[in-house]
Amino acid sequence: MVYRPYKAKPVPLARASRTTPAVQTVQAALADAMAARDRECKGGVGKFCREREATVNERRQALDNAMQSVGQAADPQTDAAIRIVAWATRGALTPTGNDFAMLRLVLLALLPQIGGILLVVGRSFEMSHGPAPLDVPPISLGVAKADFRAAWSSSG
Repeated sequence: MVYRPYKAKPVPLARASRTTPAVQTVQAALADAMAARDRECKGGVGKFCREREATVNERRQALDNAMQSVGQAADPQTDAAIRIVAWATRGALTPTGNDFAMLRLVLLALLPQIGGILLVVGRSFEMSHGPAPLDVPPISLGVAKADFRAAWSSSG
């Protein structure tokens, strides 16, 4: 048996890779335009070949737009975050999905660094002020410390 690691796609990419009816329609239109271009440009570049090439470029742009709209709908957290920020700022800020993707990237890079900085600061504080005292009184639960020791020693 051969070990093959499972490579999981990130959830938004997995959802975005799904084909929707709109994407299928645009893909079919692009395939038709490419076939027409190939037929027209077979004999050489001319007026009609350039027109077909322009049509192919338009259809590719339409496919990119359709895939982008599917990708935006694939990440509901980003969509919700955009709406929350727009609502909280009363429309002064209108971030995009790319803005939140960059924020995730920055947080992914900085959060482990912040943890390390806190450890260094804590260690330097401990070195300069000494360790924390260990003679912290126990929880008494209403019994004085001397009474607790006396009760403990008399029962044993």
